Amino acid sequence: MSEFSVKGVRSMIDKALLPYSLIATRWNKLIPRKVNILAWRILLDRLPTRCNLAKKDVDIPSVLCPLCSGSAETRDHLFGACEIASNIWHSISKWLQISSFSSFGPTDIIEFVDNMQLSWEIPK
Repeated sequence: MSEFSVKGVRSMIDKALLPYSLIATRWNKLIPRKVNILAWRILLDRLPTRCNLAKKDVDIPSVLCPLCSGSAETRDHLFGACEIASNIWHSISKWLQISSFSSFGPTDIIEFVDNMQLSWEIPK
């Protein structure tokens, strides 16, 4: 019989309740924790998009994107295919003075941020 430990109980709970994924959790220490968590949920497709809510039998009036009404609201649509979302990403890339995203999805955006040369600069 093994000895009780909080770490052991936490490990058992994590194994039982947390989703398993082949995608490693990558945390970027230079961005806020909530942004890291959002990126992790995007990669696992665990956002409450209309399609994900419908799969869980949540009663919603429509699975169509409320921004453009042109397609079902999925992770990929919301973070890339939606025309309005694409315009927002274009504005963000312009504001950051980086090359505009041309064809992308959620994983492309996260890879882009991972590969950025971010540094922590202390203001003088």
